[in-house]
Amino acid sequence: PPGGPPDAAAAAALAPQSQSQRPSVHTEDARYFVITSNTKDNVVKSVRHSLWATQRKNEQSLDEAFRSSPAVILVFSVNRSEAFQGYALMRSPVGRPRSRSGDPFNGFGRLFDIEWLRLHDLPYREVEHIRNSLNFDRPVQGSRDGQELSNGAGQRLCQLIDRHIDDPDSFPKPQAPPSVAAAALLSEKRRKEKRYRKAPDHLEATFDEQIEYFLSLDFEDYCEWHKRFGAASPGPLSPPGMDRPPPDPFFGLAPLHAAHLRGAGPPPMGMSPPHGVPWHPPHGMPPPMLHHPPHFHPVHMPPWGHLPSHHLARVAPY
Repeated sequence: PPGGPPDAAAAAALAPQSQSQRPSVHTEDARYFVITSNTKDNVVKSVRHSLWATQRKNEQSLDEAFRSSPAVILVFSVNRSEAFQGYALMRSPVGRPRSRSGDPFNGFGRLFDIEWLRLHDLPYREVEHIRNSLNFDRPVQGSRDGQELSNGAGQRLCQLIDRHIDDPDSFPKPQAPPSVAAAALLSEKRRKEKRYRKAPDHLEATFDEQIEYFLSLDFEDYCEWHKRFGAASPGPLSPPGMDRPPPDPFFGLAPLHAAHLRGAGPPPMGMSPPHGVPWHPPHGMPPPMLHHPPHFHPVHMPPWGHLPSHHLARVAPY
């Protein structure tokens, strides 16, 4: 009745159609363009006023596409956002908007009407596989402002945005950043790994450098260092319950003397064996013929037999 509530059919006709109810605009004849914005504020103004203004160089191509195609889809991306923000449908020729209420873009370009269809971030990393045959087959995320997309690339781009809205669970969940506790444990592990490095070289580093290194280790750190490097590197006393392998008593001697003292060969030519360390040839080996070359005088050796055994590691023959 006049003045009464509309019937259900009239109410359905007056209600705006949802995205799933309206006919798809993504047809084989639709044309797609990438629109870049310097700031996100301009995208917010566009959504609020259903308007857009583009650069002068883009106006002719957009106007021609609007007059010759059943649908012109504009895919928006804010500069330095590393994402697309959604897509809109062009609703009027350039310079002929239906609304004359004002210019939200302060005269940047001639206005035209648009209808936002989808508004959702689509990260660039998810579209790296989509190439644009109208731009030398380059990735779509590298498009400049006003770049036209091939129909296939445009449809796949919009389908990904739709999927983010309609079926967000189909995308893998982003990995959560490590918790503060996990980050602290990782930092402590790295700190200990750095401390467990080999001690300063005992022949090249100064005494103060070696003292500073070992004083920087707590007891647990030193026990771990000792297990890793104690057999090869000199250091302070072994921790309780951890015995260091006995040192080489012939460390520091000339190679020939060291070999002789270990029983591996006769003493060097012209040098008598140290007192108390006789050498006998191995079984079946004839004794060596020791002789002196002309004008050779045997080198006088220090009294090895009178030195304590722990000094042998530091005394080298002259």
